[in-house]
Amino acid sequence: MELQTKVAQAVHVLNHDPQSCNRVAANQWLVQFQQTDAAWEVATSILTSDHHHSFLNDFEVEFFAAQILKRKVRSSLTLVSPPLVYRYVFPSFTRLFLV
Repeated sequence: MELQTKVAQAVHVLNHDPQSCNRVAANQWLVQFQQTDAAWEVATSILTSDHHHSFLNDFEVEFFAAQILKRKVRSSLTLVSPPLVYRYVFPSFTRLFLV
């Protein structure tokens, strides 16, 4: 399963599943996912995609992706080399604010 899809499904479960055990599991997975290097690219992909998948066009998923970038920038900006910041962060923010 594509990571973007898995993130979108986990966000949906976290926000809408009536079973608290499912919400807890989704939250745990999302917290762990945010700490991975892949989270940069997945979040950027969600925010800059043309939304061929309707679930990626969900405001909750886009908001979560933006939160991932915010947290990663805050926590690791001093550790990230400038080329990575330019490659992943600035294109997303440019698209978000200029579209």
